[in-house]
Amino acid sequence: MRGNEYLYTYSYCGMGNDGSAIFVDLKNFTEDDFLLVSFHPVTTEYNNLRKLTRNLLSALKKSKMKVIMLWPNADAGNDFISKEIRIYREKYSPDWLYLFKNLPVEVYLQLMYSCKCLIGNSSSAVREGEFMGVRAVNIGTRQNARLRGKNLIDCDYSEESILKAITKQIKSKGVIKSDYLYGSGNSAEKVAKIYN
Repeated sequence: MRGNEYLYTYSYCGMGNDGSAIFVDLKNFTEDDFLLVSFHPVTTEYNNLRKLTRNLLSALKKSKMKVIMLWPNADAGNDFISKEIRIYREKYSPDWLYLFKNLPVEVYLQLMYSCKCLIGNSSSAVREGEFMGVRAVNIGTRQNARLRGKNLIDCDYSEESILKAITKQIKSKGVIKSDYLYGSGNSAEKVAKIYN
């Protein structure tokens, strides 16, 4: 486990299995291995989003790990993903799944750094995840045509493919060093040199 000492605020409001507000002590939560999930709609795959969400939830259950899952963004189709998450939560009452509608970006980045693997189709796995060396599973087509680092495994939407990629990432050893595909933090110096 890395990075949980930096979770400066200890409690965040999440959703219980009945949809009620619960407070989760993230600093204590992150003392064990956990997965972080950020899965958003793909507008060109609008009609399949519910099935794709069910596949993801089934694979997460089979991983047998605690999961922090963020609500999808506001893109068209988010209601299909949200509905499927609610149905799953109400039907199975999973004690391994912690849902958050949103978190401050500082907390999200700290959770990203601390997690065993980031799963979904968020650009944060491709960009910030590569920079921080966070192992990630990229599901589907949402991040097509983006540069990819060594931190990322691509998979399709099937439950089997998702689970196989998760398993491979959580069993991997060693630190992933960034290739700085999206910059190394010195862009201000480069701009200043151009103007001088």
